[in-house]
Amino acid sequence: MIRLFTVFTLLFLLSTNSFSSEHYTGSQASKRLPGSSELWFKTGEVHPHFIKLDQKLAMTEQEALIWLKAQFPTLKELQFELLRTSTNAAGITSSSYSILRNDVRFEFLRITLHGANGLVRSISGNILANFDVVNAVTIIESEALILALTEIGAAQYKWQIAEEEQWLKDETGDNNASFYPKAELVIIASDLDYKKSELRYAHRFDIYANQPYAREEIYVDAQSGDVIFRHDLLREADTVGTAHTGYSGIRQITTDYQFITNDFRLREAGRGNGINTWNLKTSTNFSNRTDFIDDDNTWKDMLNQDEYGTDAHWGAEMTYDYFFSSFGRNSIDDNGFQLNSYVHYGEAFNNAFWDGQRMIFGDGNGSPYTTVDITGHEITHGLTDFTADLIYMNEMGALNESFSDIFGNCIEYFGKPASFSWRIGEDRGSFIRDMQNPNVRYNPDTYQGSFWYAGTGDNGGVHINSGVQNFWFYLLCEGGNGINDIGKSYTVNGIGIQNAASIAYENLNSYLSPLSDYEEARFYSIQAAIDLFGSCSPQHAATVNAWYAVGLGDEFVGKAVASFSADRLEFCNPPFKVDFQNKSLNGVSYNWDFGDGGSSTDESPSHVYSSSGEFTVTLSVDGDGCGLDELIEEKFIKVVHPETPTAANVLVNKGSQALLKAQSAGNAMLHWYKDKTGSEILHMGNQFTTGPLYKDTVFYVRSVVPGIESEIGEDLQKGLASGQYSSSDLGLVFDMYQNAEIQSVTVNASTAGDRTFLIEDKYGNKVYEEIFSLSAGIQEVGLNASLPIGNGYTISIAGTNRNLWRSQDASYPFEIPGLCTIVENTLGANTIYPYFYDWKLKEEDCQSDNKEISVGIQDTPNGKRRTYSFYAETATNGGYNYKVRFEFLSETTINFGLYSISGQKITDLTPPPYDEGVTVIDLNKMLDLNSNAGGVYFLTITGEEIEKSERLIISNKGN
Repeated sequence: MIRLFTVFTLLFLLSTNSFSSEHYTGSQASKRLPGSSELWFKTGEVHPHFIKLDQKLAMTEQEALIWLKAQFPTLKELQFELLRTSTNAAGITSSSYSILRNDVRFEFLRITLHGANGLVRSISGNILANFDVVNAVTIIESEALILALTEIGAAQYKWQIAEEEQWLKDETGDNNASFYPKAELVIIASDLDYKKSELRYAHRFDIYANQPYAREEIYVDAQSGDVIFRHDLLREADTVGTAHTGYSGIRQITTDYQFITNDFRLREAGRGNGINTWNLKTSTNFSNRTDFIDDDNTWKDMLNQDEYGTDAHWGAEMTYDYFFSSFGRNSIDDNGFQLNSYVHYGEAFNNAFWDGQRMIFGDGNGSPYTTVDITGHEITHGLTDFTADLIYMNEMGALNESFSDIFGNCIEYFGKPASFSWRIGEDRGSFIRDMQNPNVRYNPDTYQGSFWYAGTGDNGGVHINSGVQNFWFYLLCEGGNGINDIGKSYTVNGIGIQNAASIAYENLNSYLSPLSDYEEARFYSIQAAIDLFGSCSPQHAATVNAWYAVGLGDEFVGKAVASFSADRLEFCNPPFKVDFQNKSLNGVSYNWDFGDGGSSTDESPSHVYSSSGEFTVTLSVDGDGCGLDELIEEKFIKVVHPETPTAANVLVNKGSQALLKAQSAGNAMLHWYKDKTGSEILHMGNQFTTGPLYKDTVFYVRSVVPGIESEIGEDLQKGLASGQYSSSDLGLVFDMYQNAEIQSVTVNASTAGDRTFLIEDKYGNKVYEEIFSLSAGIQEVGLNASLPIGNGYTISIAGTNRNLWRSQDASYPFEIPGLCTIVENTLGANTIYPYFYDWKLKEEDCQSDNKEISVGIQDTPNGKRRTYSFYAETATNGGYNYKVRFEFLSETTINFGLYSISGQKITDLTPPPYDEGVTVIDLNKMLDLNSNAGGVYFLTITGEEIEKSERLIISNKGN
């Protein structure tokens, strides 16, 4: 449809685009959807609109559809029906499928599989969070038709005219053809809002009215009878201005010859299934058509503006030739679709339009709408019907109009390059739109910029807002620079009309679908440029920069840039898992060095660090044509291990208490223990007073940073907005990336009573089970369930007594980076969220190494000795390792003696003097205890005022 609007009909709106799409790659993608390497979510969508599959997956189309159902339970009960298949110049095949429930089609929803060599590489299309239909079919077809006709309210319909009915049979070659509308039962969302609206059964009718002239698809609710959607099938052109001659000068055309009458007609059979041009002689009934006739096939000196019939005929031939020579396409359906044009429609009719099956041209005010760019424009509407089938309203319709402008001008350039311009319909004497400068006809050249139309007229501004993609295409072809309406300075290097048209065609033919908007048009045109010309190619760069110029997305970066982040940078106790997010630009392959000897070639890998330290991470990016880049992040991943406290040993008199003091670094709390394992906390704080001591005693102190507390899971108050009490056997599947404790969860019980809370690992082993007595209503349940690192945990209610609230509008996954992810419910990744809300998690406390503080008992005359302790440690072979610990006030000489149980001296050894301070002696090594036969021995330790005797046991198998 081509229409010129005055400035007074426009709503001016200047703003930046508000897309909030999400884009994930590598492990970030596979974590959300196993088997994927890239995911793109359109703004507001729960499920991805584009899925790039992991290279390790090798699936045929049928296998990919089965895989898709397995990943998205909302698709499990649905069917897929092949619509069409096409292969582009790069060898990528795209197959589009309709989605059906019980053989009833979801209107305008599609799934498209993209691949090569019989294997699927990526998937695009509409995966809804809910495919459930809320109404029933209670209104029969005949009743629905009455309601549809009442909605249209025309004075006359095509099927009421006998001549029109016969004409249709003649045109189609089908004796059963009729304009009389027949219903098709479909499923549709009212106003096409599939993100929010309920899905309903509806009867769809194709109604062709003659007075007033209209053709619409009418959707009648199969239960309520309401008309829930109207889809305009006419693609019009309205303008002002005059021209009184043919538009394209002398051109060769193909006609046919009639032997009986010895004349020629504007018909041909050589292109596809034929190109025919008819003369309606100002009638509005197709049955009144006649042939354009010429007796010598020179088609000159024609009367009644009949020369414009040759413009339409030649324009249709050029359109066929352009799509065939440029893309190998056999007419608009790629199957030889017959191109029928009807010229001189109505009295001074100011339109040219595609009515869903044919082209119709009015004469306007003396300047018929048969220029080659308008002809190409209208036929391209038919091409769009057979490809993306963009709905003719709002942004979808603006794209529909823009593609017709794009290819209308491409066809003009193809047929008559010497007189080509970027204006539409300029040969009539006055142009309709200008792709080089959309503002000149009050169309926007920036998304939501000046002249952007946000009203309901013109089917939501389809002829106005088309200016954004029109200007994108112009810049893509010719290049340019400037400042757009949202203040962004841009520069675009043009790639020529042929390359630009290839990208636009690939986008329309392989990626876009009926509900596509500007957000999709940008994303998928970039995919098309990469498919055809490669990543980081000039064509790729220009595609991105041209969208940036019209206010959508960011500028292209013309080199490989290595960049990454991690979900968490500091940890305490290994092992710990880090998810790296690759933020590089223009990378093709990647090499990671994690700094601990580990590496990966994944795009966005996960890595488990199993030792303490500070780790430097390096990412090397190979951008193929974009070059190489490397990023080294020094000490990027760190173990946040509190420093060991500082403290001094203490000497007290026998039977006295000891005041122990220590100092921690930072804000850590000090914990005091009686043994090094920390099995019992004696005290917390910087000072600790012991009880009375009668022998040498060692205490332990460490710095403790409390584990981080956080919350995960759906908020119960949000969950109460939709859902119900349920006793179904449902649970939540979750992964733990750190050792942590589930302190509590919140539940909403319909009835009071005992419930058994159960946590199992991925093998079905119970790791937690506890019975809680619940009251009716909302309550927090303290689980205090400590869990180690692991994947595939399940939390559920054991037994049959559940009757707890479950919501039905959740969006998985729920995630605390580096700690926990609630992946899905036990039914699979869907919107049902069962029972366990507002989880409170606490990570393990972060603790320093122990600091030993020795308390020595003052039992010598002059107190030269501070502390002395003798202890044994169990060895791995079952024997003992004997050790002596001293702390001296000054340099001290010690003598060691080893005696058998009978008193025979085995060893007598005096090492060099020991320094002031702490000394630990390993007696096994110093006295070579293992060389002695098993049995009981005595050790003597003497020196200055030290005199001790200790009993040793040497095992037969050695210590």
